[in-house]
Amino acid sequence: MTVAIIGPGMIGAAHAGAWRATGTEVSYLVSRRADAALDAAPNARTVTDVAFALDDPDVHIVSICTPTPTHRELAVAALRAGKHVLLEKPMALTVEDAEAIATVAEGSGLILMVAHVVRFFPEYERMRLRVDGGEVGHPLHVRAERMIAQPPTPWWYDEDQSGGLVVDVGIHDLDQANVLLGAPVTVRATASDPLGPVETTVRYAGGGLAQVLSHARMPESLPFATSLQVIGDGGLVAIRSADPLETDVPETASASHAGADAVEANPYARQAAHFMECVASGRPSTVAPVGDAVLALRTALAARDSLRAGGGWVSVG
Repeated sequence: MTVAIIGPGMIGAAHAGAWRATGTEVSYLVSRRADAALDAAPNARTVTDVAFALDDPDVHIVSICTPTPTHRELAVAALRAGKHVLLEKPMALTVEDAEAIATVAEGSGLILMVAHVVRFFPEYERMRLRVDGGEVGHPLHVRAERMIAQPPTPWWYDEDQSGGLVVDVGIHDLDQANVLLGAPVTVRATASDPLGPVETTVRYAGGGLAQVLSHARMPESLPFATSLQVIGDGGLVAIRSADPLETDVPETASASHAGADAVEANPYARQAAHFMECVASGRPSTVAPVGDAVLALRTALAARDSLRAGGGWVSVG
């Protein structure tokens, strides 16, 4: 079973390292650049036409790591070619496109999973287990923060390409809030600048409230910081990381490093290993269901609509 990675950029490199950690061969890199290469996929053939990878019967899995506007076309093509698909988040830039991808996947008998990798960070998984186990009683309030340095890729600053800060970055924490609090009903977002901080507030059907801070102007000395706090009627649990998180398997790691330890240490590898389990069993993911990815997108798009309209409440729909 081999993998084709479409889009061998920064996220594509993370996927390549993850597949290597699980012992899965990457056989193709699909790129606009004929000379694209990744150290973690030394035997991969680089092609500029996705058809070469999709027509190869030895390719069973496709990792889609391209800018979000391309997701629908590529995911649908891969599914129709009989490939299982690991699709980077956000799932799409419109709910219509996300639902179209989901519909094709449902009718294909293949596995589609959206790579909401924060679900595979051990500290976030432990947080969910503690809340599900009743440690805080009935959860009432979620507070999350995600702060990054300014992205180096020019296309990220075009909302028609990335979706903007809330859709591309804030969606991680909106997804976590949805997992912890249930069905979002209305959302509002305010900001002093498009790069943040953006403060998003979500009201939930069960009475819960989430507040999510998204920011993309951290200094290079502190490029990545996150926190998550859950308050319930029986207590509080919180996690915080003020230091950069190492999320990639080093591309220079030898194949001998593949194994349980390498997978467990890396959220991207944990995600890839879980995806492989889904493929092997023929059952969709219960850790990262496609429906949750669509809901996270709905929530993020509603927040962006609120931001554009001056911060009023918007229905998640």
